[in-house]
Amino acid sequence: MYKGLRKMLTLIGLCAVLLLPTFLTATDMGKMPAADGQALLDYITKTAPYAKWDLMPGTAKMRQGKEPHGALQTSM
Repeated sequence: MYKGLRKMLTLIGLCAVLLLPTFLTATDMGKMPAADGQALLDYITKTAPYAKWDLMPGTAKMRQGKEPHGALQTSM
């Protein structure tokens, strides 16, 4: 019984250590917008402008896209 408990506690501890950076960076993001359209629009255009966001890894600005999303796309 103790062997199973030890494995479970080790797994929980490992998960906590691995997920800690995720929680720390999520709290550093600042105040998120309210759940309505105008607040979201203000956030992505004024508070944290989406045009200044980093591109997704492995993408480039104005890459060839596929329909229905358009001929040229940028992934942020």
